[in-house]
Amino acid sequence: MQDPELAQIYLKAVSGETLNEVQSLQFGIYTNTFLALAEAAFYQTASGVGFDDLSNEGPAVMEILAPYLRKILSTESGGKWFKEEANALFTSEFLDAVAQHLELDDERDTGEAL
Repeated sequence: MQDPELAQIYLKAVSGETLNEVQSLQFGIYTNTFLALAEAAFYQTASGVGFDDLSNEGPAVMEILAPYLRKILSTESGGKWFKEEANALFTSEFLDAVAQHLELDDERDTGEAL
């Protein structure tokens, strides 16, 4: 992470400190970027493209990424972003895999009652 301001926000979030509204937005954008990379790896691997050792094993990617995903999505801002924004940005197959591998309560806002 090369941006010192974002690094400070990241450290604050993962240590459990409350972020202000702007910091929460910045952390949400960071979380979105990381999940976009994770989703690309998930589908590329499932398609047999990319990681030779994981070809055709999209869920294996989730196992590798799970510790870091858990770290950022278990923060107050990361969890809020996942519940409120992720459903509009990522496929349900990928988000279900994230929730399953991280043992998250699936409370994403789908626009429907859960």
